[in-house]
Amino acid sequence: MTEIRKFSIPGFVKKRMGGPVSLPEVETDDLIRLVNLCKVYDTGAIKVVGLNNINLTIKKGEFVAIMGQSGSGKSTLMNILGCLDRPVLGHYYLDGIDISSLNQDQLSRIRNQKIGFVFQSFNLISRTPAVKNVELPMTYAHVPKKVRHERAIELLERVGLGQRTEHMPNEMSGGQRQRVAIARALANEPPLILADEPTGNLDTASSIEIMELFAKLHEEGATVVVVTHEEEIAAFTERIIRFRDGRIVSDRRNLKQRIPDAVPHSREGKEEETEECF
Repeated sequence: MTEIRKFSIPGFVKKRMGGPVSLPEVETDDLIRLVNLCKVYDTGAIKVVGLNNINLTIKKGEFVAIMGQSGSGKSTLMNILGCLDRPVLGHYYLDGIDISSLNQDQLSRIRNQKIGFVFQSFNLISRTPAVKNVELPMTYAHVPKKVRHERAIELLERVGLGQRTEHMPNEMSGGQRQRVAIARALANEPPLILADEPTGNLDTASSIEIMELFAKLHEEGATVVVVTHEEEIAAFTERIIRFRDGRIVSDRRNLKQRIPDAVPHSREGKEEETEECF
């Protein structure tokens, strides 16, 4: 497993990350709280329910897998958790902040400060070295150039790429590119790491490396939410939430996590009775 060294943004840098767009400060142990959340897509001829009355809480420091087949609602949920879309009904609280009450500028700041994204396709800037890719979120957060460069180097060392800071994405393997993406996600020390099928484009060995890296980040206190359709990937997490037809059909603790080649011993959670949105 790659050894991860801790590194924190100095306090004065966090102050510089402020600016004209302010966010409310709320003290809570719940990082994610969804209350009667509904998402409906109106195509004109018909209405398609993407999420149907979802109630869900994820505490700070949890390592969670969200699973489901195509059309189950997991991707819709991912977009809402990432503040890329809004529900039509209900509330989404992120770190105590009601997302539905925020304007577009505040949502942009939320995505920059409170969420670190990791995508299946890496989403790195081509013909740009790894260190500059990692610096990008800090550039948007107005972190001084020298500080963000030092931070980017430290983060690449943290994910085992200290010797590849100047390599372009096309000079790296898929696993290495995903580690650059994870370093970028950590740039502003967000409370939430949101990973959408992070191993979908990787071979088995690289997938294990990436999930071990997420597991190590979780052990250090990070909250990690992984969307996946692979049981072997979900086996790394401590909690598995399954979706079907826009609903949560099970929510269980994984009592034997981080063992990708074994069937996790788990306890099925009770399903809550919920009302229909429509």
